[in-house]
Amino acid sequence: GTAIHFHDENINEVYLFNRGTEANVDEFTEGLLEKLKDYRKEPEKLKETVFNQNEDIYTDIYTVLLGEDQSHTLDNKEFTKVVVNNVNKVKNNNVPHFFLDGHSLGGAEAQNIMLTTEDLFTNVNVYNDAPMNIYNNFMVIDDLRDAVENQFNIDVRDINDLKKLDITDLIAILDQKYSHHSNKITYYRNEDDLLTTLKLPYEYRLIDASGSNVKIFKGHPDAEMIDLVGKYPNLAMGITY
Repeated sequence: GTAIHFHDENINEVYLFNRGTEANVDEFTEGLLEKLKDYRKEPEKLKETVFNQNEDIYTDIYTVLLGEDQSHTLDNKEFTKVVVNNVNKVKNNNVPHFFLDGHSLGGAEAQNIMLTTEDLFTNVNVYNDAPMNIYNNFMVIDDLRDAVENQFNIDVRDINDLKKLDITDLIAILDQKYSHHSNKITYYRNEDDLLTTLKLPYEYRLIDASGSNVKIFKGHPDAEMIDLVGKYPNLAMGITY
């Protein structure tokens, strides 16, 4: 992502932008069968062999969809920490205010970072966002993991332990701890956007009970939804495989 710091004698504001998925589909599909053979030899190197130069697609699948990989969120957490440290080094009599925007995959990460940093951000906006993954949050945020361990008397060492629990119990923990954050995040989306109309199995968003923090825009009359599976059959085949 990108961070921009505006500061002078009258202002001290920081804007962080989490970008959406960047993919090279041709690179992904080229030699896919050979890549899969290499992966079978070293299964622990899935990202490096199959998703080389397409790490965002890997994140879409294994972080947003499945919640099994937290590396992207942890990298973003470190990036945010570096930004905060750099801002604090700048001499300014005004307290810094942090703002956060994210699109698509970046929307999911913006929501994740909003939770991991608690009250850092004054305002968060996401656009046609991918949702947070429930399991990803519990594996990244220590307080959440502690809450599960205390409530259910288990030792959460990996995601497989979490998946043994009823997902409604995990959602209840998230709601209790974070639902009040819905007053500082706004979801902007097009009415036909694919990501926001899909129902993913482990999704979580900070939408308030009335849905007042969701702003929906009408689609352009000349716009046409793209059949991604039809357009990229090899990509769909590879992901399914």
